[in-house]
Amino acid sequence: MSTSEARAAQKQAELLALRKQLDEAQRRVAQKEASGATEAFQRLVVAYQSLLQNQAGNM
Repeated sequence: MSTSEARAAQKQAELLALRKQLDEAQRRVAQKEASGATEAFQRLVVAYQSLLQNQAGNM
C-alpha cells in the first residue's frame, strides 16, 4: 500500500468514526425529543382531566 493509499484509508476510517458519532448524537437527540413530547402530552392530559372535573363540579 502506498503512502497516499494509507492516508486515504486513514481518512476514510476517521470519517466512518465521525459518522458513527453523528448517528449516535442524532439518536440521543431523537430520544430526548420523544421524551419531551411524551411529557408534554401527559401534562396536556392532566390539564384536560382537570378541566373536565371543574366543568362537572360547576354543573
